[in-house]
Amino acid sequence: MRFKLLMVTGLVLVLVACGTAAAKEGTPKKAVVHMQPAATEYRTPQACKDAIASARKVFGIAADGMGVSADNTSMIPEIIDAIQAVDAEAIDGITERIKANTTKINGFTSDLTSEGATFNAAAAACD
Repeated sequence: MRFKLLMVTGLVLVLVACGTAAAKEGTPKKAVVHMQPAATEYRTPQACKDAIASARKVFGIAADGMGVSADNTSMIPEIIDAIQAVDAEAIDGITERIKANTTKINGFTSDLTSEGATFNAAAAACD
């Protein structure tokens, strides 16, 4: 009985070994392809760079205008106090500050109009 068991075990091992060797020989080899990405370099068109630069200027002008407007808003409590106190000198001082800020805002409006046209032209050329 031992002999039969050894024979069957040996036969199984021989068949497994032969099957593995046959499988290795019959397996097609995979081709290895090395691909490199195309060497393309993207350059941002000058019109788009101009539009970005102009947009930055527009945002800067707008931010400055908001700062001046905030200064005007912060004067509201001061002017109310001056009016309640009937303090003509304080009212005149605040009025002068508001006039100066209005002049600044008018300048920002002019700058925005000019730079807005520059941005619009550059943005249209970028599209």
